[in-house]
Amino acid sequence: MFSQCRKENIFDYERHSTGRFNYNFLLMAATGFKTTPEKLAPPIELSFEATEDQKSYLRHQLFMQGSHLAGKTKMLGRMPVSKLHRPAALAADEMTSTLSAERLAA
Repeated sequence: MFSQCRKENIFDYERHSTGRFNYNFLLMAATGFKTTPEKLAPPIELSFEATEDQKSYLRHQLFMQGSHLAGKTKMLGRMPVSKLHRPAALAADEMTSTLSAERLAA
C-alpha cells in the first residue's frame, strides 16, 4: 500500500492520499530503503502529496507535451519516474502527537 500511495496516477499532481502503516517507512525512505523495516505499535498514519516542484514540473510538461498518451510517454522518457513519486509525511493528526515523533526518530 505504501508503494501504491506514492506511485498511483503520478500525472494527477493534485492527488492526496493517506494510509495507516505498521512499519517505519519514513525511516526506510530516508535511508534509501536500505534498512530493515521496523514494526511500529500502534500504527501511524502517513500522508502522500506531490511537492511544489513536482506539481510545477507536471503542470509545465502536461502543457508542453499534452495530456494525451504520446505526451505522457515523452515526459516519462525525459525524467526518471522515481522523481515523480509522492513523498510520505506524517499525517496532520499524527504530527501533533509527540509519541509519534519519538517513535519515528529511531
